[in-house]
Amino acid sequence: MTQRFLAADIGATKTLIGIFHADRDSLVAGESLRIDNADHAGLAAMLDSFLARSPAAPVDAACIAFPGPVMNGRAVGTNIAWSADSAELSASLDTPHVRVVNDLEAAARGMLLLPDTAFVQLNVPAAPAATGNAAVLSVGTGLGEALLYWDGQGYRAIASEGSHADFAPQSDLEIALLRHMRGRLGGHVSWERVAAGPGLVEIYRFLRLDAAPEPHWLARDLASRDPAAAVSEAALQGRDPVCRDAVALFARLLGAEAGNLALKGLAVGGVYVCGGVPPQILPVLQGGAFMAGFVDKGRFAPLLREIPVKVALDVGAGLLGAARIAAEMAATGTPGGCGSGPGS
Repeated sequence: MTQRFLAADIGATKTLIGIFHADRDSLVAGESLRIDNADHAGLAAMLDSFLARSPAAPVDAACIAFPGPVMNGRAVGTNIAWSADSAELSASLDTPHVRVVNDLEAAARGMLLLPDTAFVQLNVPAAPAATGNAAVLSVGTGLGEALLYWDGQGYRAIASEGSHADFAPQSDLEIALLRHMRGRLGGHVSWERVAAGPGLVEIYRFLRLDAAPEPHWLARDLASRDPAAAVSEAALQGRDPVCRDAVALFARLLGAEAGNLALKGLAVGGVYVCGGVPPQILPVLQGGAFMAGFVDKGRFAPLLREIPVKVALDVGAGLLGAARIAAEMAATGTPGGCGSGPGS
C-alpha cells in the first residue's frame, strides 16, 4: 500500500500544506494548498480542514515546519499566535510518526531537493566551491536562519534563532537607523527587525524622515496592500527615490547578516537565500548591494568572496523539506537527516 505523508510549512500569515507519497527515492506531490492563516483558529483546525478534502486514507507520517523554536516536540510561534505540539498532533492524526520542526530546518532540507534551475546566483567564485557547511536564510514576514552541517557524507540541518541576535550597524547611516528602531521598539533591535519584510518598511519610514513628503499615490499603496510589496514595487519601477534607497539599504543589511551567518557556520559550501521577499527584489539583490554587505568583513573579506551565494526562486522549499522528513520517519521510524547537497 502506498504511504501518504502530510507536510506543512507554517508562515506568519500563510501556510503551504500538501500530501505526498514516495516513489522509490523520490517524493511525489499530491494535493497542495496555500492557505491564509487568518481563515483558521489554529493549526489543528487548519489540518483538519485540509484533510477533510481528501478523506480516502489516513496519513502515515506528518512533519510540521513551524516558525518558532522547537523544544521537546512543542513550539510557540514567534510572529504568529499559534502553537504546535507533536504529541497532540500525533493523537489527532492517528499516527505515531509526527514531528514538529523549526521552519528553517525544513527549508534547509528543502534546499537539498531543488535543482540548479531553481536558483539564481549572486556570487560565482573563481574557484569551484569547497565541500563544507552551508547556510540558509529565509526572508519573509520574519527572518529565519539555519545551517547545513557537512558530516563527511551528507548534510544535516541545524535550526537556529540567529536572526534574533543584536543588529550590528556598520555605518553612520546604519547607526542612525538603529537609534530610530530603538525608539520605535523601546529597546532591543534584532536583525529580523531590519532584514525581513516589515524591516524594509521601517527602513523606508526612517529614510522618509529626511526626504520629500510621501507622494499621495504611494501613501494609498502603503495603506491598501502589503507595504513591503508596495515599497519594493515603487523601487523597482523607479517611481520613488526613497523607496529605491530603502530597498538598496535593505539588500545591503540582508547581505551583511548573510555574511555573519556564513562566518559563524564557516559556510564555505554556499549561502542560500530563500523566502517570499528575495524573488520580489531580485534585480536589486543582483545589483551589488547584497554582496557589498556580504563581503564587508575586514580581514575575512577574501574568504567571503569565495563562497557561492544563491537565491532560491521556489518558495516551496520548506514544504519539500518537511515532506522529506515525514517520508524518512515513515521509512525508518525515526527522523533522518542526510542529503547529497544543495542544488544537486
